[in-house]
Parts: sequence; structure tokens; C-alpha cells
Amino acid sequence: MQLEYYNLLSSAGLVTMPGQHWLERFTANKLLGILLSTLLLSLGAPFWYCRLQDLLRLRSAIAQKDEAQRNTRQTTQTTEETAQAPAADPMVAMSGEQSDSAAVG
Repeated sequence: MQLEYYNLLSSAGLVTMPGQHWLERFTANKLLGILLSTLLLSLGAPFWYCRLQDLLRLRSAIAQKDEAQRNTRQTTQTTEETAQAPAADPMVAMSGEQSDSAAVG
């Protein structure tokens, strides 16, 4: 069962299984990927730990900014609503409409 799974992944081009013809499938893109991975891994755990902390701080800073903007919008909306004139009588607004009592709709 496991061999069938590996063959399926290999035929889809997702996994390259080692074999006697591995050098034929080795391309410059794979070499570039190996070099890039080696470079990033060589930076070490402390580097990546600091980058992760920076991302978390950035996330919290953005969340605080969004919360402040949301509060500002809500505050300005409530003050604008109270500053508006009282709503007109709904019957007055409808008085301009023309209707045909014989129309069915």
C-alpha cells in the first residue's frame, strides 16, 4: 500500500524517490532550493525566534490600531446620528407617492 502511495506521488511530480536515475532528475532549480534552505537554516534558532517575536508584536500593534479606528468610527457615527434632525413623519414621506387603487401588485 505504501509503495502505491509513493508511486502516485512520484507520478504526480510531488515527490522524487531516490533511485538509480536520481541524477537525471536533478535540475538547477533543485540546487537553488537546497542552497536557499541551507542558508536559511544556517541563521539559527535565535534569529528565527526573534523574527517570530517581531511578527507577534506587529500583529498586536495592528490589532490595537484597528481597535482604535473602530472606536473612532463608532464614536463619530453616534454623534452624527444625534446631531441630525429628528426623523420626518413617515406619512408625510409617503404623501408624494401616486397610487392606483385599481392596480394589482
